[in-house]
Amino acid sequence: MSYKILIRESLSIVALFTFFLLVLILVVGLAYYIQEFGASAIRQFFGVVKVKWLINMVYSYN
Repeated sequence: MSYKILIRESLSIVALFTFFLLVLILVVGLAYYIQEFGASAIRQFFGVVKVKWLINMVYSYN
């Protein structure tokens, strides 16, 4: 087995581990946010984001 293949496989394993670690951090952060502020805060946040996105979309067509 060539060392280039070993390096490529180890890099893909590290990338996969990093991806799952980021997903885990995101899930834990979301769970903490829900526990701390409630699900209504998340709905309100996404509503504000949607409104800001719509306003930016409307005003970008000047």
